[in-house]
Amino acid sequence: MSQTAPLVTDGHAPEIFCDAAAGALWHNGNLRITLESLRASHNVQPAALQRVVVGTLVMPIAAAESIARLILDAVQRSRQGENAPQTTRTIQ
Repeated sequence: MSQTAPLVTDGHAPEIFCDAAAGALWHNGNLRITLESLRASHNVQPAALQRVVVGTLVMPIAAAESIARLILDAVQRSRQGENAPQTTRTIQ
């Protein structure tokens, strides 16, 4: 029986936001996903939008399958309203 290592939260770990995945590639047993974000270039007026690569996620096949299931489960729960953000009303 294999044991999983404990998960340690690192408050200094970078958080990456992306608007989309520009593409994916299987190579040497790993999935490589290129992440992109839409950014405005204010060198010209009106500002021109550009798609900018913000990172590449590289994962072995087993990890890619696991994260795919995790994402699909989260999307399904979101559509069913299970993960709806809790809001509180403030009356003044």
